[in-house]
Amino acid sequence: MIGKYFLVFSVSLLKFSIAAGLGLGFGFTFWESIVVLGLGGTISVFFFTYVFDFIVKKLFKKDNNKSKNDFTKKIAERFGLPGLAMLGPVLLSPPGAIAVALALGISKSEILKWMLGGIYLWTLVFAIFGPSVFELFYSLIS
Repeated sequence: MIGKYFLVFSVSLLKFSIAAGLGLGFGFTFWESIVVLGLGGTISVFFFTYVFDFIVKKLFKKDNNKSKNDFTKKIAERFGLPGLAMLGPVLLSPPGAIAVALALGISKSEILKWMLGGIYLWTLVFAIFGPSVFELFYSLIS
């Protein structure tokens, strides 16, 4: 059983929705899902926020006078950080959503606050509604 926990935890670091499906497939209980997905998502958010911020600061020295490219402007105008944090864990991945937020120049504290909120929201949704959530996703994409 520890191997299953470790696998779901490891996958949740990079692709949260796939980890939720694995947990469901392994028959995790509500509390097992909450702990494993929540812990993996939390560590992912902290790790990638600080690592990506370091990379951006060291490798891509920002010029604050430059305007953002059109892609990031569209994301910022359409969804903002709250939308990105709520959709990111399931549609992109936590690292992808964090990279976009940092590219938009959003502070680490705001990213942490909103991304952790998104992770915890989706952890609850997957733990409570499990199969129904995946059936809904499947019906939307097919």
